[in-house]
Amino acid sequence: MNILITSGPTREPIDTVRFITNLSTGKTGAALADYFQGQGHEVTFLHGGDSIKPNKAREILPFEAFLDLNQAMQEILSRGHIDVVFHGAAVGDYSVEQIRLPHETLQGGADFKIDSQEKVELVLKRNFKILNKIKSYSVKKKISVVGFKFTDSREKKDWLVAVRKIYEEGGVDLVVHNDLSERSGEDGPRFRLIEMDEKSLECESRLELARGLENWLRRHL
Repeated sequence: MNILITSGPTREPIDTVRFITNLSTGKTGAALADYFQGQGHEVTFLHGGDSIKPNKAREILPFEAFLDLNQAMQEILSRGHIDVVFHGAAVGDYSVEQIRLPHETLQGGADFKIDSQEKVELVLKRNFKILNKIKSYSVKKKISVVGFKFTDSREKKDWLVAVRKIYEEGGVDLVVHNDLSERSGEDGPRFRLIEMDEKSLECESRLELARGLENWLRRHL
């Protein structure tokens, strides 16, 4: 089986030395890559910036900003060999559209370092959801897509609302959920596999998550 894993954060540039990012480390994606490559599958791994990389993968490729990741996924999926995508990258919801300085306005991602100013305003533009487009990018139309949802709420009802929204938007076959409150632990963060009917499987570690995904794939591929 050929698996594409995206992992780690995007970094949306402000200028040549500043960017907007998030707290993703890429540990989970790297652990999944090591597990599935170790089980005899062929893993293509796309990772953000300086995030954790796996020890095992057929191909390891970096990305920086949202547009870089989107382009890389389009190129890889156009080859027609990928059977399943684990889209675990923490993709920025916004990119910098404008940088408003006291005496001028610049386009986001300026190709020079902006001098320190008393006041700087950033105008952000909304990025589209790559997750919803993965199947349309793929030459192989029976590709399976696993999405990841990270929340910040201790309420299970909030988790289900967030996951339900992903299914309603379309393009995903399974959702892996974890919450900020469950991010640390002796064996790493806790996860749950939540299917469309809201049936869920609790995973107490990254290893359990990998095994849970493997079992799900056996049933659905």
